[in-house]
Amino acid sequence: MKTPYLLAALGATALLAACSSRDPSKRHFTQAIDAHFQKHCLEVNPTTHDFNDADSYPATFTLNGDDTDGGAWMVASYEALVKAGMLAVQDGVTQGIWGERPNKTYSLTAAGRVALKGQGKYDTNRFCAGHLETTEIVMFTTPAVSNGMTVSQVTFTAKAVDVPAWAMRKDLGDAMPEAVRWRDPVGKRQLILVLTNEGWLVDGDQTL
Repeated sequence: MKTPYLLAALGATALLAACSSRDPSKRHFTQAIDAHFQKHCLEVNPTTHDFNDADSYPATFTLNGDDTDGGAWMVASYEALVKAGMLAVQDGVTQGIWGERPNKTYSLTAAGRVALKGQGKYDTNRFCAGHLETTEIVMFTTPAVSNGMTVSQVTFTAKAVDVPAWAMRKDLGDAMPEAVRWRDPVGKRQLILVLTNEGWLVDGDQTL
C-alpha cells in the first residue's frame, strides 16, 4: 500500500517530468526545431533560375528559336532535372501567329512522382530533397510574453540531411544555383518558438 508521502513524491515527480519539456533549454529547442524541419522539406524549384513558370506537370514551354542557343537557356533548369531522372522531355512544335516554333514538354518520371512535393496532393512543380537538421543552438532569448503567448527567439545553425544523390548533381547546381543554395553550409538562422501545453513548438506549427 502506497503511503500519502509516497503518493505525494510520485505526484511531484510526475509534475516535474511534465514540466520539464516546458523548460527553455537547448535540448528542447533542438527537438522543436528538428520536428519543424521534418514537416518542411528542402525544395528544388526549377522556376527559380528561368523566366518560365509552371504550376504542375506536364509543362510545355515554347522556345525562342531566334536565340543563338535556340532558346535552350529558357529550360536549362528543366533539362537539368531530366538528367537527374526527375523529368522526361518530349520535343514538339507550337503553332502561332509567328509560325512554327519548337517546344519542349516535361513530364514526371516514376522517381519524379515520388520526389514531387506533396506527391500529387496539390499542384506544384517543386521537388523535395531532404531537410534541415539543427547542428547547434547558439543562443536564445529569455522567454517573455508577447500577444498572450510565451515566446523565445532562438538562434541556431543547421545542415542539410537525407539529401538524395540526384539533388547533389553538379549540373543541377550549375543550371539553377539559387534553387539549391541549401547545399552550401547553412549559417546562423533564427526562429520564434512558442510555449504550448505540448512543450515548445516553432511558431506556426501549433496550428498545423
